[in-house]
Amino acid sequence: MHTRGLRALSIAAATATVLSGILVGGLGAAAEAAPGQGLTKTEHLASAQVARDHGAQGAQRHAAHAATTRAAADDASCMGVYPNADNSMNAVRYAGTDRYKTAVCVSQGTWFDATDTNPDDQDWVADAVVLARGDMFPDALAGGPLAAQVEGPLLLTKSTTLLPEVQAEIQRVLAPGGKVYLLGSTGSLSDGVKNAIVSLGYTPVRLGGSDRFQTAIAIAKAMPATNQFFVTTGMNFPDALAAGNAAAMFTVGAKYGGDDTALPVALLFTNDAKMPAATSNFIVQRAGQFNDYIGLYTAGRSGDQAVVATFGADLPVARYVGKDRYNTAFLINQDNFTVPSTGKLFSNSVGLANGLNFPDALAGTVLLAEIGAPLVLTPATTLNSASATFLHNHAGDTASPYFVQTFGSSAVVSDSVMLAARDAFTPTA
Repeated sequence: MHTRGLRALSIAAATATVLSGILVGGLGAAAEAAPGQGLTKTEHLASAQVARDHGAQGAQRHAAHAATTRAAADDASCMGVYPNADNSMNAVRYAGTDRYKTAVCVSQGTWFDATDTNPDDQDWVADAVVLARGDMFPDALAGGPLAAQVEGPLLLTKSTTLLPEVQAEIQRVLAPGGKVYLLGSTGSLSDGVKNAIVSLGYTPVRLGGSDRFQTAIAIAKAMPATNQFFVTTGMNFPDALAAGNAAAMFTVGAKYGGDDTALPVALLFTNDAKMPAATSNFIVQRAGQFNDYIGLYTAGRSGDQAVVATFGADLPVARYVGKDRYNTAFLINQDNFTVPSTGKLFSNSVGLANGLNFPDALAGTVLLAEIGAPLVLTPATTLNSASATFLHNHAGDTASPYFVQTFGSSAVVSDSVMLAARDAFTPTA
């Protein structure tokens, strides 16, 4: 079965329940530039739960529609399926010969051809493409929620060259005239890459700033106006991977919620434990646009420290600070991908990626967002204990079949780790 068929099965297992956690909080007294603070913390949290419920309902409607419209197709050559003995559990690997081809592989398993005319498939024809530099992480990390919003793949290329395989994938998924978002300044993706996009008949949209912090703000501004953000360090990638996956999932839910209280979630970056002035000013400005509401998740110790030092400990209403990158991902996943009344996953899939590198996990963000699946991180050759615990704790939460969606080759996530994750996620009798 092609990945698209696997994805439809995974989406079908999503439950019609609300998501866990609280997203929106009141802007604390430390941010005096945003006047009019009048609601109590309890009132803010109640308002936040309503917004989250609407986003969750939108995600479920999207999932139900996907389950009835996606169809199986021929196997993709870059994708492998590794079922257990009774076919109730499948490890699925998306793997190219390098990071660029792996991102193409994920795209091939997610989006139909731009020339597809079947009316039932049109929700699964890409509306845009997000393109980032593949050898450095800062600009690329913030692109996951944007790709989820514009509904298209997040592809990677070299800084000065549009790779042939990436060009071919853009032409496959995107109709002529479509938008290709270029993440970062010309130092990240050159004008040569931009000109190549123009020569193919597409419309380039560059989202870049003077640094990684300004670029993240530019990406956030390109999404529908929102006051909801994950904040993490922009000086390293692991915390942003798990945070970006959750943000992308909520963005999909908000898009299909049918209610303007459900808003997308973007990523903003700190300079480790220091808050850049541009980021704090943007947070305050967005709070002012939303009646002094601002919704912040913090992910990772240094990002959390920056937020607390700038706005006070009462501002972030959800703080995910684990002892390491794997435990932080565990906390994010447990709070945002489970049903609050039961603690069970609402997807029958999990994503698995190397937590010591960024490209393969980032490429999987849109696929995971579409099926409401958490991203579990691990080293290449040993399944991380916190990740194994998460998988074991949630084995059998939904109806079978189950899927461990693995991103990257066996050099990135070894076969033994992939199969160990599959076994950990397999329900015991």
